Amino acid sequence: MDLHFLGAREFFLLAADCRDAGRKDLERELQRGLTGAVAPTRQAIKTAAGKAMPRAGGYAGLLVPVLNVAARKSSAIGIRLVVSAKGETEQRDVRALDAGTLRHPVHGRSRYSRKAGRRVSNPWAITDIPAGFASKTFERQADAIVVRLGDAVQAVADKIAGG
Repeated sequence: MDLHFLGAREFFLLAADCRDAGRKDLERELQRGLTGAVAPTRQAIKTAAGKAMPRAGGYAGLLVPVLNVAARKSSAIGIRLVVSAKGETEQRDVRALDAGTLRHPVHGRSRYSRKAGRRVSNPWAITDIPAGFASKTFERQADAIVVRLGDAVQAVADKIAGG
């Protein structure tokens, strides 16, 4: 699940200036600034995920430790937060969870199938959960991310101007 925000133009211009000047140290500092700018949002999304998941069944305990919020940058797309979670065999459907749908197995559940003419195993159920644990948290924190990113860009720009 990708969450996009604006205000990254200066970041990319400064990164290009650092690259052109051969200043890998400043480029790394700019990357650390981006990581630091999204760190509070990363923790807020994990906290919101824990609160949004149902208490029964322990899904919050499964999801939150494997929930990953990473900042990705691309000059074509901009800066975005990518929210993902690794399951035992495949990626968990974070987009559906954020939309308010939790699909989970219910062991011992079956249903009658007219096609098969008998009861068949139907272990999956859908539980409605509060929507927007990632997207709403991101929307609330987007302005703060831009401010923190602006501060990081300004700090690197000051170092370039100073020497």
